[in-house]
Amino acid sequence: MALLPLLLAAPAARAGDYEVGFENFLYRSTSSLLNRDNIFGLDPTENLMRLSGSGRTSFSKLTLKASAFVERQTGKTDKTRVRFREAFAEYKSDDGFLLRAGKQKTAWGSGLVWNPTARLEPPKSPANPGIERPGVDAIRMDVSPSDWASLTLVAARAQANLADLPGSLSREGGRQWTGAVRARLLVRNTDIALTYLGGTGRDGLLGLDLGRTWGAVALHAESALYRGSEIDTQRPLELFARSAVGALWTPGDTTVSVEYFFNGEGFSGSEFQAYTNRLDRNLTLANNQALPPPVRAAALAAWGQDAAIPFSPNLGLRRHYASLGLSHDVTRDLTGSFRLVTGLSDRGVIATPGLAYAPGPHLQMNLDLLLLFGPVQAEYKLAPFKRAIQARMKYFF
Repeated sequence: MALLPLLLAAPAARAGDYEVGFENFLYRSTSSLLNRDNIFGLDPTENLMRLSGSGRTSFSKLTLKASAFVERQTGKTDKTRVRFREAFAEYKSDDGFLLRAGKQKTAWGSGLVWNPTARLEPPKSPANPGIERPGVDAIRMDVSPSDWASLTLVAARAQANLADLPGSLSREGGRQWTGAVRARLLVRNTDIALTYLGGTGRDGLLGLDLGRTWGAVALHAESALYRGSEIDTQRPLELFARSAVGALWTPGDTTVSVEYFFNGEGFSGSEFQAYTNRLDRNLTLANNQALPPPVRAAALAAWGQDAAIPFSPNLGLRRHYASLGLSHDVTRDLTGSFRLVTGLSDRGVIATPGLAYAPGPHLQMNLDLLLLFGPVQAEYKLAPFKRAIQARMKYFF
């Protein structure tokens, strides 16, 4: 593996500096408004199996890290590939200065499921926000003169398309150079952060992030105001707002989280109906053998443009969402969890029960089941899957 030279060259390491792992994402496909007549060409069972590894080593103030996986995709398309999640060099001084260059994770924001101010990397999966996401090519500088203030500057090739999808659903999309500035202050026990993003393909985004803790309860509000729709490219000059507001409560061995998300650029009920009608109409025209080939090709191209929207860099197609998360330490080694995410605009639901098992400091295992419910025309029911199983295992040394 590409990590082998780094691991061999490393000095004596602390536990947790290196890891090997196994991941398996199994999907059961289905027909949907988006995948009518299995237009995506998915097998009944699509699977992503990965062997992963990462290493981190330090030489005085210089740190090197690499994280990658070998993926075997089975189903309609059999494919093997190697991908890096991170590969960077970092210099960090004792007085709070940090400089990092390479493929890295730069995500920030207090939102538990949705992060309106973090638009450099693929968004979290609403069904399972804890799934590890790939980083982006970036140069980052942090200046932290004290615990109550910091300034972050980032120049990155933003890549915000969804990750971990099989077959033709996996679309990396174009990378766009984006600059970001984030200033953070701690004022009277309230964490305040201001963010600005701008670059090619984006006129600008201004974000505000607030967080405060009272005992076992942590409150947060993360909001962004930006120009140009991520859903509809025909609206490049309009202003939109997004906001995620929620709370995290940890009474003893139990954790409870709630969050509400407002997506200002999301479709209204009539707009979403018009969108699904276009999908159906254009696919019907594309499959009509009686029409001239140029007409069918134009209809298929129009369908493809609309079909890409759910997998493009947006945080949702509708306007109102909510999430509820519960976890409880059953034993010292075993934790059970349950997450519910709903589209309040259309009553679509994703339910994710899960188990986490960590018998000691070196081994960690996770198993999550993803189930989709709701009306056929709901946003979450557009997904060409009826359920999925996500299994992960890591060994740290």
